[in-house]
Amino acid sequence: MVDEVHGALQVGDILIPMEPHAAEAMAREAEWAAKTRLQKRRARARQRQRFVQEGRRWSEYQRRRDNLMAVTGYACVYCGRVATTLDHVTPLAAGGASRYNLVPACKPCNLDKSDLSLSQWLAQ
Repeated sequence: MVDEVHGALQVGDILIPMEPHAAEAMAREAEWAAKTRLQKRRARARQRQRFVQEGRRWSEYQRRRDNLMAVTGYACVYCGRVATTLDHVTPLAAGGASRYNLVPACKPCNLDKSDLSLSQWLAQ
């Protein structure tokens, strides 16, 4: 276990001295991580609220997402890296369905594909 102790890192019984700027950087990183976790919780709450407003159950979304991820072994269908998002094969902006139009994708592929169709994206 790693604990910060007076400008040093304690790993088990070993105390490792740190430069002051390294301790500050670690503190900034911990603060950023906490903000990111809060942002993710808020986004998840907004998504859950949308599902309730549409008359769907949140557990339905989770089950569908988990099933899609399990089918590909949590791999991005476009590049094979670890999938962290679901992508609409036919973009919603182009009239794609929102339920049965999803595939697991890594964030870089999902952002790169954006609102392009699969054939347009592959042609780039």
